[in-house]
Amino acid sequence: MKKNYINVFLYSLILFSLYCSLTIGLSWDELAVVEISKLRLKYLFSLGAVDYKSLWFSKFYPGTYGVTVMFFSQLFPKSYETDILHICNSLIGISTIFGISKITKELFNKKIGYIVFVISFFNPIFFGHMAMNERDLVIAFCNIWMTYSLLKYFKYNYIKKKRNNIVIILGLLLGLGLSCRISFIITLLPIFVFLAIDSLFIKKIFKEKLLAKRFIKDILISVFIAYFILIIFWPEVYPNIFILPFKFLNETLNFGWGVPQGLINGVFYETSNPPKNYLLSFLFHKLPEYFILNYLLFFVILIKSSSFFKKKFNNFNYKIILIILILIFPNLLLLISPYPIYDNIRLFLYLLPYLSIIPGIVIYYLLENLKLKLNKILTVFVSILFIYSVYTFFSLTPYQYTYLNIFSGKFSESHKKFESDYWGTSI
Repeated sequence: MKKNYINVFLYSLILFSLYCSLTIGLSWDELAVVEISKLRLKYLFSLGAVDYKSLWFSKFYPGTYGVTVMFFSQLFPKSYETDILHICNSLIGISTIFGISKITKELFNKKIGYIVFVISFFNPIFFGHMAMNERDLVIAFCNIWMTYSLLKYFKYNYIKKKRNNIVIILGLLLGLGLSCRISFIITLLPIFVFLAIDSLFIKKIFKEKLLAKRFIKDILISVFIAYFILIIFWPEVYPNIFILPFKFLNETLNFGWGVPQGLINGVFYETSNPPKNYLLSFLFHKLPEYFILNYLLFFVILIKSSSFFKKKFNNFNYKIILIILILIFPNLLLLISPYPIYDNIRLFLYLLPYLSIIPGIVIYYLLENLKLKLNKILTVFVSILFIYSVYTFFSLTPYQYTYLNIFSGKFSESHKKFESDYWGTSI
């Protein structure tokens, strides 16, 4: 019976996601993505017989995902092209939420995984991007599922069949992520380095022996698969698949992405030189209030109830270090990124699912310790804030990405502080 209720709840969330994907308008660059993908698909179907006339900027978009979706859309009338794109995007978004739930289950337990799934789904900023942000959403999908696959790789590296299957999956995901944005690979750095060091030397999470020679071989196989996925639907590099991808990557450094200025908390800034508190400011004003409260509670609980976590989880503090590294790494990227930072949180969309893990741990702790009076009070308070957040979530349908919390002031005045509908989907 309990499983039936969970299934009904899950299917309801999926249906709601699909409803939003069909009702939200077009974003400002979606038609360009569709046009590029259709031109490439036509060229590939002709086996090179048709002249390929690319758009002037399409050489910077490998576009594996876009071409794949447009191929699938050929099964439906032409008028449904963007609807199919939105539906596929939403399904990718839901899969990403499943992925962070599975990562949490792998690191901690199933209950926290369920909580993180719910929190991630009702994160208005992430959900709001699900239908119409085909690039950053796919990057989030690839990042999350690569993290999960890496956890499985290091855990089962001694089982040849499992290891080989995971290596292929890692290659496919890496290639898909790179085809959306070449800089995607940088987002994997803290995860890959931390897990590799643990598996090779520290062995706190992974006890199984990892052979360095075999590890390097598997990396090369994954990179080879990824490179194939990267270039397969990228006709602009066909004349020289070994030089042109890197030439175009170098050209992106001076391309002038996005817009020259942005707005953050009422202050205009140059996108080529974003403020150092860019990410923290957006998260503070755009995450639901209970998120912020749970982060404050977490550090208090961690100090006062450390014995609870040590009893429940192996190497809890060590795993929390991994989560914190993932969360703070984008702030380092802000300092060294050669690219402009624009459109609010979209370029760091992959970070949002990870942000749900610590609130999930806090809620789990409160539910497991309801006998304490203070925990009952805190649970009620967090529940009220969560319900309020969900109410706002539904009231903004399907423009959840415009969400701002109470710390940003009156919502009616938010356009003076932040770029509200920076995708232009409500026009």
